[in-house]
Amino acid sequence: MTLASIYIPSMNDSIGSSFLVSFVLCGMLEYLTSYYMEKRFAIRWWDYSSKPMNLHGRVWIGNLVLFGLAGLLVVRFINPILFRLFERITDYQFRIAALVILIVLVTDLIFSHFILKLLRIEVAHSTGDSTEKIAKEMKELFSSKTVFHRRLLDAYPNLEYRTERIKARLDEVKVETERIKRMALERVEDTQDKLKEGEKILLNYVTPVEKLQKDLIDTQDELIEYLLSDESDMDRKNQLMEKLAERRKNLDEKEKYSIISIIKAGKNR
Repeated sequence: MTLASIYIPSMNDSIGSSFLVSFVLCGMLEYLTSYYMEKRFAIRWWDYSSKPMNLHGRVWIGNLVLFGLAGLLVVRFINPILFRLFERITDYQFRIAALVILIVLVTDLIFSHFILKLLRIEVAHSTGDSTEKIAKEMKELFSSKTVFHRRLLDAYPNLEYRTERIKARLDEVKVETERIKRMALERVEDTQDKLKEGEKILLNYVTPVEKLQKDLIDTQDELIEYLLSDESDMDRKNQLMEKLAERRKNLDEKEKYSIISIIKAGKNR
């Protein structure tokens, strides 16, 4: 954020600018760091998938707001104090302080490199078939080593190991999940079709005979009126004939399966 305040002058224009630039740049840094670390070591170091408004589980809105506030604090309050302190020391003292900080950072980088390299090798040779089993193995292994090794697992207690074996298992689970979803969807669609068919049958039984008779008479009148007219549209004629046949069929089925017909049939027996 200090470098950004130097190379992005507009960041110093207002509090809103400082917050927004910090919000965006720190979010980009966290996302890219998460992506690189996962690809480099086959480990997911943090995961915000359960958090609201997250992007691929690598960043989420809560952290971004904190980044924005922290950047605002650094640029607006901490940096001015530090710069005033720097003006009070000599160039020699400044270089010594910078050198000490550089040595500390390089040493941390070297230790971290070897520890992470060991972690990657051990994960690759692990026999565990789930991230929980691998995590247990790594915890037991690193607990017997130096404080630097233990510090890594203490800093990231929820590591998710993404080995090829685990990825293959996750892919299998994904395929199986999709298959189950398709089967469930097919069953739902089949049930809906059966319900629609049952609805049609139910409507056929609950529709009064008088209504079906009236529909039949209306269709007959419509056909007679058409035949008496001068029109010669065969499609229209065929449509009316089909409609009339359907009306007759519905009425026959209604009379055949009506309660009265069933009662009469029972008495005849």
